[in-house]
Amino acid sequence: MDSHLWFQQLRDALNNEGVPKRYADRLVKELWHHYLEMKDQDAMNGFSNNDNDGVERLGSPEILAAYAARVPQRTWSGRHPWLAFVFGAPMLAVGLILLSVLLAIFALLPFAEGKTLATDPWLAPVMSVLGPIQVIVPALLACLLLFRSVGRSVRSPWWGIAGCGLIALLCAMTSIQWAPAVSIPGTGRMSVGFSVPFASTWFQAIAPLIAGTIYALKEIPPRRPQQPLAEATQLRSAA
Repeated sequence: MDSHLWFQQLRDALNNEGVPKRYADRLVKELWHHYLEMKDQDAMNGFSNNDNDGVERLGSPEILAAYAARVPQRTWSGRHPWLAFVFGAPMLAVGLILLSVLLAIFALLPFAEGKTLATDPWLAPVMSVLGPIQVIVPALLACLLLFRSVGRSVRSPWWGIAGCGLIALLCAMTSIQWAPAVSIPGTGRMSVGFSVPFASTWFQAIAPLIAGTIYALKEIPPRRPQQPLAEATQLRSAA
């Protein structure tokens, strides 16, 4: 369908309006099937309109793209993207991180009761990786929820990328440290802090950045080179 000039113009107009790739693909596919149905109906009625006559009944690509860009206004997150994606995404990540800390406290207190590094030296490596895990896993979950929300709002994928970047920055600023008891049971400590990124916490931003990169490669449509008019107006076989 993209070999037809009108559908190529529609894709360019949708891209210029910032319509997400997933929604744009669905819209173009539905219009293509509608176009084929009109041609079949015309053939059954004995009409022999050319290709340009058929697509002209679909409307102007620019007007259709403008209407498609208004779809985000139907959802709360689409009406308030700054609040939902720029402010809400980091706050969601903070809430999930704190929830993971609370769950770990309730799960580890009975398990670590009476244990020290002197009696159980394996506590040291376990506690050293527990803190970063409690940042990275909730952050990835927040990114997935963010991407899903952006898709449902039919907003530009750049909102999801921006929110994911803020989540990555938050990960680099978050420090969760578990210090098990050395020799006296019950003297272990846990601390949670948010400050400027340290060399010991910047690696926590890698996972959200990778998630954002994959999302961008999947959702942002590439720019297509312009095709000659004679070549672009050729239709692919309906079969």
